[in-house]
Amino acid sequence: MDSDEEDSLWQNLTDPLLLDIFSNLNARSLLNAAQTCKNWYRLANHNMLWKYVLCNRLKKDVTLRNEDLTWQEEYKRVTYHVPIELMETCKGHNDEIYHITFSQSGRYFSTVGREGKVFLWRFCHPIELIKSSRPVGAGYTRYSEFNQSETLLLVGGLRGSFMHEGYICILTVPDLRVLYAVKGEYTNFRGTWLNDRTFLNASHFFDDRIYFKLDAHTVPSDSNYCDSDVEDMFDRCYALGKQVLKVFPCNPRNDFVKVVDPQKWHCFEPKTSNESSSSQEHESDCERNKMEATAESCVSSSNSKKNVGHEHSDSDSEITEEDDGISLERFDGWRSKFSLDNEELGKIVVLCHNSRLSSRESCLAFYYINSETINEVTQPYKTLDLKAGIHGLRVTPDDRYVVYNRRLLIDNDQEFFGGHYQRSIQVVLYDMYMETHLQTVYEGSMAESVDRISYIFPDICDLYIANGSESNFVHLWDRHYEVSLAKLVHDTADHVPTHSGVNAVVFYPYDCEVLLTVADDHSIKVWMSRNRKSYISHSEDMKRKNKEDQNGEMSHVKSDSLDTDDEHHSRTHTCCFCSRVKKRR
Repeated sequence: MDSDEEDSLWQNLTDPLLLDIFSNLNARSLLNAAQTCKNWYRLANHNMLWKYVLCNRLKKDVTLRNEDLTWQEEYKRVTYHVPIELMETCKGHNDEIYHITFSQSGRYFSTVGREGKVFLWRFCHPIELIKSSRPVGAGYTRYSEFNQSETLLLVGGLRGSFMHEGYICILTVPDLRVLYAVKGEYTNFRGTWLNDRTFLNASHFFDDRIYFKLDAHTVPSDSNYCDSDVEDMFDRCYALGKQVLKVFPCNPRNDFVKVVDPQKWHCFEPKTSNESSSSQEHESDCERNKMEATAESCVSSSNSKKNVGHEHSDSDSEITEEDDGISLERFDGWRSKFSLDNEELGKIVVLCHNSRLSSRESCLAFYYINSETINEVTQPYKTLDLKAGIHGLRVTPDDRYVVYNRRLLIDNDQEFFGGHYQRSIQVVLYDMYMETHLQTVYEGSMAESVDRISYIFPDICDLYIANGSESNFVHLWDRHYEVSLAKLVHDTADHVPTHSGVNAVVFYPYDCEVLLTVADDHSIKVWMSRNRKSYISHSEDMKRKNKEDQNGEMSHVKSDSLDTDDEHHSRTHTCCFCSRVKKRR
């Protein structure tokens, strides 16, 4: 058979046969086949064919997350737009880094750690260190949070000979001067902002019994304490707090607190939509469905011979009502407590109670506070009994989701002084608006021991979920398809730590393709997608080319100026342009 007859056979193959053949190709081979001719280009870009390619890669049968997208676009997203490329490693810390957070605009981010300093960075390329400061003499800094206007930075830490005394300092941005400081009665309480200039600190008091309370401290715009000693600030500022929440019983350990603004939930309220559509749109939808059904049947004949991986990935599992990690939720929810239409809507305080003696008493409690609840004992409108150790928590910028790390107790454990925990670190999402846990629990991160808990802060964006671990790995999952996308190695070649945990991860606020991680190896790593990396590399090449062009133009101008000099100067000048001048003449 000569080459002409062979070419004619390929040209006469029907679409179903070609689709069946193309279903055996990977993405790169499909793209190469698309460059052969117009007919192959049309078939190699068929939507249902790329669905099969994506399902093969994810090892799971999935549904398209958005009807306006194509399967090829989704395949490109999970391969080209995932932050898995190491772009930069930032140095500055001399010890373990415990936490990282962005300001709301993404202009700044801060890091804190074991050496007791807070570092303020400007997010750009490359990353720029603005300033570092030690708010308190000896101790750790373990948490930081920007206020809304990005003028103040809340820093929580530990001090004392045995690191048993907590504190909260308020520093100015960007010069990091201590503006306000209070001691904390709860060692692990990290504090949070109530509004732009008011933050929350925890304490307890005895009346007829012991109560837990949250005090609101308002930072004055021009504080008289900014030049004072921090110890003097502790004494003078402590009594300035005003009670905003009073709780009984008093839990001995309250690690995390977050303030949620329910006014942001207005955009989640259901809206009426016009269900009518034109007959033309209906006909086009029917035609498209017919074509996709034909293609799917062609591809399915080949799928029956292969294992596509339709089961859930090992990296995730599902929550059920019988799950030992979360018991049934109590109370009626926020709709029985307040309405979003209320003109004087208050705030929601989320408290994480971690019991020292019994992890089965650990819970997330949701309190509604306003001007009417200040002096009363407030009961939570919702309580989630977690039966696990909680060691990291964040709230999404839209104030809808709580993402937290948990470690379940080992079955049949006697639970003495906290008991023993499973080594698996699970990432769980709770929808505060719908008041329900998302079904999938993201697993893969592991702990090194069963008798202690290290704090690890996960993060979530619109597309992805990320988490650290007590080893030097960063885990990345797809939020919609609920599968593991990558396992990144966070480590430096010149550092061999006894503990190499990744303690916190955070996405850039406005770009899911940028991820920052901090760990015990003293470094900050910036991960970007191949898309972002390519864009930055192209921009740097353009800047370098423009700089070379400008230097060339400057050289040309200088050479021309030498031509206008007198003859004696041109003969006696000893600079590098002399030979060029003489040569032209």
